[in-house]
Amino acid sequence: MALSFFTIILPLFSLLLASPTSQLLLHEKHHQRHNGGGLKSLRFTLYLHETFNKTSYFIVKGVAGPSGITTTSNPFGSLFAFNDPLNETPDPSSKIIGYTEGSAVTSSFDGERTTCISRITLNLKGYKGELLNVGTAHYTQVSELPFIGGTGDFRFVQGYMTTSVVDLSGPTTSYKIDFNLFWPPYAALAH
Repeated sequence: MALSFFTIILPLFSLLLASPTSQLLLHEKHHQRHNGGGLKSLRFTLYLHETFNKTSYFIVKGVAGPSGITTTSNPFGSLFAFNDPLNETPDPSSKIIGYTEGSAVTSSFDGERTTCISRITLNLKGYKGELLNVGTAHYTQVSELPFIGGTGDFRFVQGYMTTSVVDLSGPTTSYKIDFNLFWPPYAALAH
């Protein structure tokens, strides 16, 4: 019985979608939600504080280059694992909003760029979940890294983060991270 129901309804539904009027209505709804309704977005800034051999560890030491190991460069091919707090302000004792954990490989011969994969766990007011990013960051220049997915309140998120240096002088280096997140219209259906 169910088979005969689907064999009758499915062709009728296909005809409905194929009609010029229904295609126009679907097309108009898409543009109203995308252009008129706008995308849900969220922008905020957090600060990463990384302490070598406390929150970031060498796994494999790469090929030594001219500069050796400094706060601004590492030997080519070096592999790191990290788990760093993300704070509300540049002060390392400020409120922790989340953590970033992952791995990075020094991917430039001058030792100043690293290709990383990280999971960012956040607990913001009104938002809780994780973001996943993959990209290449420069130790001393502003870098832009894309988000490739998320969980919890960040499910279906799109966007990017920019990283910039705050302080490289001490044993703990700190970076400013600007988050730029956007949810496509269909993401509301999943929450």
